[in-house]
Amino acid sequence: MKGRMNMREIKNSYYFSHDCNARTDEKILKLRAKFGWEGYGIFWAIIETLAETTDGYFDSDDEAIGGLSLSIGVAKNKLKEILDYLIKIKLLSTNNSQFFSVRLLEHIELRKSFVIAGRKGA
Repeated sequence: MKGRMNMREIKNSYYFSHDCNARTDEKILKLRAKFGWEGYGIFWAIIETLAETTDGYFDSDDEAIGGLSLSIGVAKNKLKEILDYLIKIKLLSTNNSQFFSVRLLEHIELRKSFVIAGRKGA
C-alpha cells in the first residue's frame, strides 16, 4: 500500500527527538524571521536528510547541494542561502567539505551507546 513503510524501511528508519517548543527556540526564531515557515520546513527537511545518512554528515559541494535541492524541492540558490544562514546562526556546523548538526550527531552517538548496551544485556 502506498505511503506505508515496509519492514525493511522500518528497520532502517531512525527516530530522533523534536522538541515540542522548537519553533520558539532563539535560533529558530532568527531562521523564521529571515525565511518564514518555509525556512523552518526546509531546516527540518535538512535534519531528516542528515538523519538518513550513515554518519550524520552531508557533502557541501555544488553537486551534492544540487541533489539535495531536488530531493526537498527547493531552488538550489535558495537552499544555499538557507544553509549558509543555518551555519551562521549555528543551527548547523561545517568542516568545510560537509555540513552537519551537532545535536543530531550527539543523538546518533547516544543511540549507538544504547544499541551496544542492549547487545551486552542480551
